[in-house]
Amino acid sequence: MAEEKPKGSILYEILIVVLAAALVGTILYPKHLWEQEDRNTRSCRENIVSLTYAEFVYLNNRGHYTESVDSLEQLIAGDPSKTVLRQFVKMDSALAEQAIRALIRKDTLAAAIEDTLREYCRLNDIESPWAKILDSLYVYPKFANFVDSMATVRVRAMRLCPTVSRPYKISVIDTGVVKHFIVECPVTPQDSLKVEQDFLLSKVGGLRITNHGRSMTGEYSWKR
Repeated sequence: MAEEKPKGSILYEILIVVLAAALVGTILYPKHLWEQEDRNTRSCRENIVSLTYAEFVYLNNRGHYTESVDSLEQLIAGDPSKTVLRQFVKMDSALAEQAIRALIRKDTLAAAIEDTLREYCRLNDIESPWAKILDSLYVYPKFANFVDSMATVRVRAMRLCPTVSRPYKISVIDTGVVKHFIVECPVTPQDSLKVEQDFLLSKVGGLRITNHGRSMTGEYSWKR
């Protein structure tokens, strides 16, 4: 017959399990929060870059900048001909690269086209091959549709900062002689303070959030 454990021993073992779980939690919870905010920071800055290119495309097509994210989205993603959307993709080299890499992973013909043109660009000292690769891929309707779909998703997703789920602030400065625009992350000191005052996020998780930066007509604050 198994020997019965004293009640105190059982409670002690339960306490050890609880403390061990709490220790693991205090390690994993902060790690999760920090990694999430790192991803949010990268995503927010990618959005600011995309909005910057969107403003340049808007200027090319409308003759002026706009403070409305809705207007940017409507012009680029709402064009039935896809002409403006493709202008945007070619300008946003990071998006172009992302779309091309996703395509060549799933299609051998696209991969062969990309490989041939990349070698051509290398031999001819063309630094950024993405626009030339896109031109060749756009000849094929199925490739064009794939890239267009990815670009449309990107345009729809670039309006909100992932940390606070609020739209970016766009300001246009037009003196009649000089035109500038500013795209700013919407995270405010009040948002930072709110996290700081949250016991779980701040004290247990060690989380801190700050404004992710801004673009001044293509000059990015985090690249200074």
